[in-house]
Amino acid sequence: MNNEEKILEILQQLQQGQSAMQGDIEGLKQGQAATNARLDGLEQGQADMQGKIDSMQSDIGSLKSDVSSLQDGLQQVRTSQLKVELEQYPRINAAIDGVLGNIQKDEELNARVSYLEKKTDIHDTRLYSLESKISKAL
Repeated sequence: MNNEEKILEILQQLQQGQSAMQGDIEGLKQGQAATNARLDGLEQGQADMQGKIDSMQSDIGSLKSDVSSLQDGLQQVRTSQLKVELEQYPRINAAIDGVLGNIQKDEELNARVSYLEKKTDIHDTRLYSLESKISKAL
């Protein structure tokens, strides 16, 4: 084998190696393209998720504001209720005293009526007895 044949053989081996490397490079390019596509999908998903997180944070801020407003309103209602109770206490107390006084007077009147009814029954019995004696005497 002479030098030319050896050089040709080496060139063929180099060409085969280069073809194999080109195939490997093409595979790497396809793999890189797939990786890039997946990375783009991940970036889009992350952007969507960040948008949702931002929206949720905004909603949480609104909810905190609403809760604060409700707490303020509740405190105002409690304060108003306390003021009304304090303003109306003397009237309510006087009304209760009046009702209790009326109940006591009613009980006293009922006792007097019962006493008078008994007296009336006794008088009726005596009158009947007297009338009977008078009618027998005549």
